[in-house]
Amino acid sequence: MPIRERQGSGQGRGKSHGFTIIEMMIVVAIMGVLVALTLPMLSNYLLKVKAGRLLAELEGPKLIVAESWQSGGELCPKSLLSSITCNSESGALQNTAALGGTDIVVKLTPTSSGGVVLWSCEITPHEAAPKACL
Repeated sequence: MPIRERQGSGQGRGKSHGFTIIEMMIVVAIMGVLVALTLPMLSNYLLKVKAGRLLAELEGPKLIVAESWQSGGELCPKSLLSSITCNSESGALQNTAALGGTDIVVKLTPTSSGGVVLWSCEITPHEAAPKACL
């Protein structure tokens, strides 16, 4: 009696064991589209993070200028970070940094209203402005 081969054992020729080149090309194309869509959002996010850090670095000098403004003393603190500048006449503080060829400038300008110091905030480029400065 002849021995018959067993059918459906998974060893047959019709069974596929991997991805075709077309399937791999489709996956790579989809990944390329996803990267192209997320890259601009990532760069805007990095700008906002950097601007937020620059704004946070101005918190200490901002308190000193506000106290000096109210007491009538010298507006600009003596010791500042090297990236921070202070206008001795207006008390405006400016902090600058670069990110990938883009200069980010954060400028805080004080004004007095009824004995309270209020700060206006300017950030260049505008899309780098965090919510705290809008």
